[in-house]
Amino acid sequence: MFNSFIFVLSDLMRFFSLNRRLHLSNEKNELYVQNALRTVLVLITVTVALKAPYFGSVMGAVGGLTDALQCFVLPPLIYLKVEGDKLNWMYLTYYLIIILWGLTTIVYTAYNATFELL
Repeated sequence: MFNSFIFVLSDLMRFFSLNRRLHLSNEKNELYVQNALRTVLVLITVTVALKAPYFGSVMGAVGGLTDALQCFVLPPLIYLKVEGDKLNWMYLTYYLIIILWGLTTIVYTAYNATFELL
């Protein structure tokens, strides 16, 4: 999750033409700057992970909530939105059970994360 900003930063470097402003016309120099920037960002991430209290608990809570939403809730909801009128009651029930399982997982994760952080 936190390492995705490395890719976003590369796009921002291209967008703002940072390489031209730093006079990096050579591809080799451009590669060195990009790698140095990525290394610094990874070191910042490692420092935050080691120094922040309860970082593991917070990341576990965020991961549990978002993973359950992405895996169990959103795909069946999207499928029901697209194909809902064409499904018979058995498939509709199946997808609703999956959505309920995902929502139960989200509630359980939020409950555990709350008491783990307190």
